[in-house]
Amino acid sequence: MNSHQSQKHTSRFDQIRLATMIFLGATCGAFLASCGQKAPEEVPVPVSDDEDREEDVVVILDSKGFVGHEKCRECHEGIHEIETNSPHARTFARTGEPQILDLMCGRTVEERQPYGTYEYSCDDEGLLVALPARFPERAFPLDFAVGSGGHALTFLTLLKNKEGETIGIEHRMTRYSSDDALDATPGQDDLDPVLDVNLWGRTIPPEDVQRCIACHTTTATIEGNQLTQLTSGIFCERCHGPGEAHVRAAEDGNEALTLSSIRSGWTADEEIRMCGECHRLPDDIAPERLEAYPNSLVRFQPVGLLKSACFLESGRTLSCTSCHDPHAPVSSRTKAQQIETCLSCHQEHEQTICPVSPKTNCIECHMPAMDLTRGIEFHDHWIRVRDPDEPRGTGNVPHHVNP
Repeated sequence: MNSHQSQKHTSRFDQIRLATMIFLGATCGAFLASCGQKAPEEVPVPVSDDEDREEDVVVILDSKGFVGHEKCRECHEGIHEIETNSPHARTFARTGEPQILDLMCGRTVEERQPYGTYEYSCDDEGLLVALPARFPERAFPLDFAVGSGGHALTFLTLLKNKEGETIGIEHRMTRYSSDDALDATPGQDDLDPVLDVNLWGRTIPPEDVQRCIACHTTTATIEGNQLTQLTSGIFCERCHGPGEAHVRAAEDGNEALTLSSIRSGWTADEEIRMCGECHRLPDDIAPERLEAYPNSLVRFQPVGLLKSACFLESGRTLSCTSCHDPHAPVSSRTKAQQIETCLSCHQEHEQTICPVSPKTNCIECHMPAMDLTRGIEFHDHWIRVRDPDEPRGTGNVPHHVNP
């Protein structure tokens, strides 16, 4: 037992049995207690890892033809080093990773009723959370950490529902980086548990949990309540495509095939659509919300950018990489460099010149940072002349579903 491990209440598989028991048992009413009976001691057990059933397998991101980012490093060492230290590379992890254990093991947090006190412990496979007052000597497995940790970490568990589909449980508590605090996950502040399983967090339906995983990994396959063929985080082949043919052509000295066998050289429209697969596009937004454009939409940068005159009047050539290095953190470019990008178009006799501040403060005025929750800020990418009285309040909404 290492320094992160605590004595296990029971085996990891028993924890999954408990989670399935809670989910299946909750179908008799809002809570098992309301059914007039105690939760059964023994319940149907989910299919174990070695009992493969074809219908349980959902390939989210196929690994066929992938060579892995370490192979890319052999020729692209500089870019690889930048990318592997970027937030994109840290968007998903198993909770057994040392950095997750360091943050969470041994913590407790008191929540309002009917939730109670969450207690976090670790075993040799990862993170567990207990509600001792409700489930004595039992704990719920938190298998995956979602998010880079720059803003926050939210925890995810995969379970089977009564139809045999894999659903997600997004844990009620999120770890926020600004003050190293555990507090309600965005969108769950005011939620009360409908089912017993919701004591641990919100239920995410199969199609949404698949999209969630797809946007935080490079390759992944769901098999029951497990992820296989998993490459956590966003690496080279998530955007550039499978590298096998590219590597083979490079090793054979075929320069033309080396270049043509990998995705690159996108148009602005293609690039925005690719980034928008995860950062969202207008088609993902309910029409009434798109029209109203509440503050919460600033989380979805392509949505705002596509509304901007800067994009529309650029001949649709302005793109994400006009301002951002896709391999590096946003902070890799200084404010002065970002303003220089603005001024490269907004020069005298060429484009509109700002009458208020023609050389500075472009970002603060035209795409300000919006505080959504607990100090988590996103810049509004709908670049425009804003009403000085336009509110900049919070926009706390669920982040795992289509808006």
